[in-house]
Amino acid sequence: MSTFTGIVVYFLIWWVSIFLVLNIGHRVAENPQVGTDRAAPVKFYLGKKLLLNTAIAAAIWLVIWAFIKFSGISFRQMVENWQ
Repeated sequence: MSTFTGIVVYFLIWWVSIFLVLNIGHRVAENPQVGTDRAAPVKFYLGKKLLLNTAIAAAIWLVIWAFIKFSGISFRQMVENWQ
């Protein structure tokens, strides 16, 4: 896997996993203020969620990288064999 391909794969994994991480620790107010949506979180903790998502995406990316590195599979070879 080239550096560019690795960055693209990591970005895609990060982007997909953010939708899972955003729901972690979601707490809503029991009595929301007037004008506030009922599903609005009490505290959002965006920084912690971004760091958690980065760690999760890195772990998933490392598993994919190790599989590609040690199995001998390459994206270029898969495209060439597909044609």
